[in-house]
Amino acid sequence: MTETGYFGRFLVPLLAQGEHFAIFDDDIIFGARYLENCGRVIDQGSLCTRNGRFVMYDAGGNIVESPGKAADGWHSGLQVTWDNDVQYDFGGHIWAGKMDWLKLAWENPPLSFDNSEDFWLSAVLKQKKRITTVRPRCPSPKTAPNYADLELCACSMQEAAIHVDTNVATRPLSRQQTMSQIVSLFNFVSITKENAEYYNDWYLRNAYVVQNTPVFKVTGTEFSDCLFFQ
Repeated sequence: MTETGYFGRFLVPLLAQGEHFAIFDDDIIFGARYLENCGRVIDQGSLCTRNGRFVMYDAGGNIVESPGKAADGWHSGLQVTWDNDVQYDFGGHIWAGKMDWLKLAWENPPLSFDNSEDFWLSAVLKQKKRITTVRPRCPSPKTAPNYADLELCACSMQEAAIHVDTNVATRPLSRQQTMSQIVSLFNFVSITKENAEYYNDWYLRNAYVVQNTPVFKVTGTEFSDCLFFQ
């Protein structure tokens, strides 16, 4: 099989006919209603992704990508819920949206194809069409009993812990370098700067709940192989 790097998977959907696309990493698990959940996000005008990242900067002004509060749930098998959709600067693992959005992205290619394909897609859509990147809700039966359903959710499987980066360049740029290129090329402004109220007053306080006691029964289901819900 030919290695197409990080960007090849974003070309394949263009060979198909249809109004929507969905791209999946091969180490994730998603419920029977997950695409329904994504469809709701898409209909509201946002790119749907399984996880999320914020673009931040260290003391030296260098780009740092942060999962924010999501990192609180990075413990094997620990269930995490979020009753509302969560907006991020970009996301990964699963991408779903309108085919026109993907075509628009390829009309605005990055300067490098070494990595940062996830950030590139979200940066183009935000800069060109104000399309946000959203992680669909995975609500808790405790706080949202009327619509909580594990089948709306997705997770990384145990094998996701075994990760090998692709390499199709002899001297690939670092992820920090390619992200910096994208920020400059598309005049990208992160949520943490553009909407500090959202990040500080809502996201950090209310977005996620780490469930120390499981709220979903996963034994005997595909979700029993989850590594991270985050």
